Amino acid sequence: MPSKTEEYLALAQRTANGLTRYWESWTDYLTTASRLYKYPFADQLMIYAQRPDATACADFDIWNNRMNRYVRRGAKGIALLDESSGFPRLHYVFDVSDTGVRRNSRDPEVWQFNDDLKQAASEMLNKTYGISGERVSQQLADVTGKLVADYWDNNGGDIRAIVDGSLLKHTIHGDANITDDVSSIRNLMNMNYDIKR
Repeated sequence: MPSKTEEYLALAQRTANGLTRYWESWTDYLTTASRLYKYPFADQLMIYAQRPDATACADFDIWNNRMNRYVRRGAKGIALLDESSGFPRLHYVFDVSDTGVRRNSRDPEVWQFNDDLKQAASEMLNKTYGISGERVSQQLADVTGKLVADYWDNNGGDIRAIVDGSLLKHTIHGDANITDDVSSIRNLMNMNYDIKR
């Protein structure tokens, strides 16, 4: 019988494999990760697998001591895998929805991209990447396209060498060789999804 740690390792693997299967899964994951941007990918993945609606997570002591909130009795912690000691072990965090308030308790600050930040973000994208536009969402799509094109220009030969002879060679366009069709890759990366304005 597998240990709890082994069960959560398997959950992490299943979740990671499922993320790239459908773009909807990837965007659902990104929605969760955007709220938990201070956590590393592995922790974001575990939080997404167990509580995709989580908004602000912290361990028991942070909720009790720093935030002056209490973790409700019976709340189920979100297991995170800690491999810093050379072998995996579990530690738990709780979402703000698992906590209750006390006198002088603090609410977590949940970052949101609002109208006040749009101009600053637009200016930063223009200054950093030389891409301007009326909408930040379009600027981000253009920056993504530019970065993909630059990456392909710098690494396309290596990618072709890896893909040549593999199953990826015929993935997107049936018998078409994806490595010979740079525009297909760029088009794939530049798909215009409905980005929230």
